[in-house]
Amino acid sequence: MVVAVGIIMDASSTFFSPAISASYAGPLSLIGWVFLTIIFLYIASCFAELTSMFPKAGGIYEFSKHSYGRFGSFIVGWVGWLVANIGISVSIVGANDYLIPSSEPLMVGIKVALSIATILIINYITFRGVKESSFVVTGLIILLFATLIAIIVPMIFHFKPQNFQPITLFSSWRANVLALFTSMFFAAQVFFGMEEVTYLSEEVEEPEKNVPKALVFSILIIGIILIIHVFFSLGFINWAVFSSSKAPYVGITTQLYGPVIGRVFQVILYILMVGAAMGAAMATPYLLMAMSRDQLFLPQFQQKHPKYNTPYKAIIFQAFAIIFFSMIGLFGKGFESLASLLVPLSVVLYIATILSVIILRFKIPQAYRAFKAPAGRWLPLVVSAIMVLVIVMWVYTEPKASSMMNLLVSTVLLGFPIYFLIEMYYDPKMITSVSDIFSHLMYWLEDIILPKKIRAKILALLGNISGRKVLEFGAGVGTLTEELAKNIGNGVIYATDVSKHHLKINNRRMQSGGYKNVFIVHDESNNHRVHPSIPEVDAVCSSGVLGYVQNVDRVLREINHRMKIGGRICLLEYDKFFGFIPNIDWLQSDEMIIKKFEENGYRINVIRKKGFLWHYIFIYGEKSRDIYKYHYVTI
Repeated sequence: MVVAVGIIMDASSTFFSPAISASYAGPLSLIGWVFLTIIFLYIASCFAELTSMFPKAGGIYEFSKHSYGRFGSFIVGWVGWLVANIGISVSIVGANDYLIPSSEPLMVGIKVALSIATILIINYITFRGVKESSFVVTGLIILLFATLIAIIVPMIFHFKPQNFQPITLFSSWRANVLALFTSMFFAAQVFFGMEEVTYLSEEVEEPEKNVPKALVFSILIIGIILIIHVFFSLGFINWAVFSSSKAPYVGITTQLYGPVIGRVFQVILYILMVGAAMGAAMATPYLLMAMSRDQLFLPQFQQKHPKYNTPYKAIIFQAFAIIFFSMIGLFGKGFESLASLLVPLSVVLYIATILSVIILRFKIPQAYRAFKAPAGRWLPLVVSAIMVLVIVMWVYTEPKASSMMNLLVSTVLLGFPIYFLIEMYYDPKMITSVSDIFSHLMYWLEDIILPKKIRAKILALLGNISGRKVLEFGAGVGTLTEELAKNIGNGVIYATDVSKHHLKINNRRMQSGGYKNVFIVHDESNNHRVHPSIPEVDAVCSSGVLGYVQNVDRVLREINHRMKIGGRICLLEYDKFFGFIPNIDWLQSDEMIIKKFEENGYRINVIRKKGFLWHYIFIYGEKSRDIYKYHYVTI
């Protein structure tokens, strides 16, 4: 439970949100904190029910998988990952604003360097393992409580009831209600983080019981502490002064203890905000790990480190994302701008999650639930409506909110093409469909996809093919087929592909070029075999096919059986698409490539060449031995 409180109770929002919230509603903002505590207690009970049903590492992603299907669960997972990394960035930026309030260019440079160093350190601690990270988070939450006590207790003796007069800022009740809801928008951030607790379910003993308890009691504890915290803060200092400060609690601690101790608190608050980022960074990689397991993200992110048993590739990816979002905050308007991105995204995430309770109550009513949310068949709708109303009020009040919402919508919609690409990555039917749709585009862009220099390199590595029989496995629209046909002499080319549209273009090119010794073979199963009609050949080549093959070992063995010892191969693959998107896991390492080919009867070399939009991997060599006797039927 201590770790859950540490993950949810973000020190940056704890020491920023009260002042920002008060700037919109003054003393009335305290009522907003009470309302939010009640609302998020119910949301916690919804999370608790879902976790008791599906105590797995994916958390909200796991819930949505059973509620919304494959695409819906991907979008929820995508938004959850964005929320987590923006939230961590909020903590980093907030910490820098407390430690270095100045916005001078030199100070901004120091903030950037300090932020990057901090991000690398917290991700390294996460890499070392949850146990080590949990120890750090426990220490930080103890420090956070001690700091809150050190701030709240002396404020009791300087409490000024007149600071709450008048409690409302406007004469119109409508204006006050609008102000209250807008203040709740910025206050809500303090309660976000429950989704990150659920990501750690697999790391907890008896998660179906312990995680739900931790969620509900953590929100209750946090809500009570924050109501007390806000009450005495507004009673100690006038709301207008309180909300005008860039680092409000630095001013309060300076008034309470003097400038020297105030500086000490400034450093402590910095450490606490960094600690909040640490707590979130500890949990988030397990979301990508869960999505990878379900083939909804790149397979590399499900790997755990052999020594520390942590999803280290997901942690590395996370580190780069946090740096990116932090730079947006540091060079933008800081904490409040990032918070304006974080809150609406989090609301989308939480609405999708709590509505899962209703869906699953009807969809799988017989499922075991160790914990049940009250009125789970209708109350989530009411809570969702309230959360939407908070966002609407913020958009209505804040002049620049609409532009922020446009940015948020664009960020969420970015998930659509990502999902599309991932489906292509895994699903042979999707690959075929996309190949058919974009056949002509691939023909028009062939000099970019497979430049002439790369084609020449393939031919050079393949060796002399004049008079030989060559299999082009995955011939596509004929970009490489045409080059092979020019050099084959009286030999024969067998060009296979999964896409009929590709092969129609390829066939027209061969006919227009007068290449009669090219045999086009359509094979719907080209992604996991060599077509049975392909006879013995002297050489085999391909470009960009292995990454989509569902059974690489089978394909390599079937190619092996069609070649004599010494037969040449040259297979081109792509990697680091657009500079950072990797291909499948085994193509990441030359050693893994060589091992896989050796196991299937080849002696090969690997050359990597950097291209403009991606890297090229040339896998070339020869058949070194027979694997086993193989018979095939000609079709």
